Amino acid sequence: MFIRSSQIALCGAVLLSLSVGAVHADPTADARKAIQAQYDVSNAATVKKDVKAAISIYTPDRTIVDSKGKSTNMDVVKAQITAIFAQAASFKANSAIQTIKLTKDTAAVRVKEHGVVILPNPTTKKSTTLVLDSVSEDTWVKTGKVWLQKLSKLVSQSVKQDGKPLPVQ
Repeated sequence: MFIRSSQIALCGAVLLSLSVGAVHADPTADARKAIQAQYDVSNAATVKKDVKAAISIYTPDRTIVDSKGKSTNMDVVKAQITAIFAQAASFKANSAIQTIKLTKDTAAVRVKEHGVVILPNPTTKKSTTLVLDSVSEDTWVKTGKVWLQKLSKLVSQSVKQDGKPLPVQ
């Protein structure tokens, strides 16, 4: 009888601890992890110059808004990416989430990005290195189990060519 009561008590304690763990799941941390993974997918695809994979993290109606408020749609973005990938000798890309605010199936993400692009310089016939650093406010939406970026608003950007600052347009 004592053994049976102890087993029941032990089972009850295990079930309680499992249910407490489920109640304390952190949806924001889960979203952050999933969205960072999406940035990582796009960055890896950029290094490989794989247009389809690089844009796979975006909704079809994704929009980019520059620091002056000018909007660019996905058709233009895809054409620009395709052209840059065709010209570039190599890429390095990194994205790091700074903050995230989750509201149901929408996440507001502040992200810091760093990229290095080696391009041929048509004037000098030598390679030129562009270093891009930016901060943007991105809106992500959860569709099914996948997070996709719907909007990216550029907050700040700096571009250097061969170590010299370029004016940001």
